[in-house]
Amino acid sequence: MTLQWYLDEVMKSRKAQIDAPQSDVIATDPEGDKWRNRVNRLKSVSGFWAQIWGPKPDETGCLAPPAILSEFGYGWDCNQF
Repeated sequence: MTLQWYLDEVMKSRKAQIDAPQSDVIATDPEGDKWRNRVNRLKSVSGFWAQIWGPKPDETGCLAPPAILSEFGYGWDCNQF
């Protein structure tokens, strides 16, 4: 292996990363992850839900995003006022 071979491989790898479709990029959603962890905690054996998070998912006025609630089996209207 030569230095030139190594540099060529690095450049090929970098070009492949740049050319990769955007769908391969994993987006992070910190706010969504927070709600997902909260609802998961409620659904777990502990059943913990802090008052500061607002009403629980099965209560009127729940603040958790509907998409996350549906991941855990809550109906579409569970956070309607």
